[in-house]
Amino acid sequence: MQTHTPWTLYREGWIPAVEKLKAQGLIRAWGITGIGMPNMVIRALSTEPKPDACQCIANCLHSAGSMAWWSHPKTAPEVTEEQATFAEVIAAANANGVAALGIRAVQAGAITDGLDRESGISMESKDFVRAAPVRQIAAELGVSTAFLAHQYALGMGVDTVILGVKNRGELEECAAAADAPPLAEDLVARIDAAIASGGASL
Repeated sequence: MQTHTPWTLYREGWIPAVEKLKAQGLIRAWGITGIGMPNMVIRALSTEPKPDACQCIANCLHSAGSMAWWSHPKTAPEVTEEQATFAEVIAAANANGVAALGIRAVQAGAITDGLDRESGISMESKDFVRAAPVRQIAAELGVSTAFLAHQYALGMGVDTVILGVKNRGELEECAAAADAPPLAEDLVARIDAAIASGGASL
């Protein structure tokens, strides 16, 4: 079963189709969802004609969760070098003038105060465990974990964050996170170190 879009199909099929639609005035822009192999996404972001926008994974766990399907990068013949990171995908979008649209800010609920869905044994449930230090830091700051996660995502170099909210309360919280001052560099470093070490204390 085909699990990814081959480079030749993207370049020889998809791009001519969307560029024709642009030339006809039927669309003004087109983009890609950059959750596939990061190296190939970066290649797409730096090869003319480039997408106008790219949805980029943007969360403090640097995780695509269950959306990731490339656990063995070299199973795809196009990828031979070490896999890039999601942060490098965002940087590539910035460097090439492609709008970076952050997604998965709370990793499908994994970076919140509590999972509100049946997760079973999934990447989201595993990431919920990994996010324990973030919950501890959020509690110390007197904010929700989701609030802190959205602040973190907004500081990753993205142009905007696409929200996945279920109610007005969650939407209002996201708006408040956007209005709040950017996270201080030392707090970002503390979150990163806590996740890496598995604990909130430095």
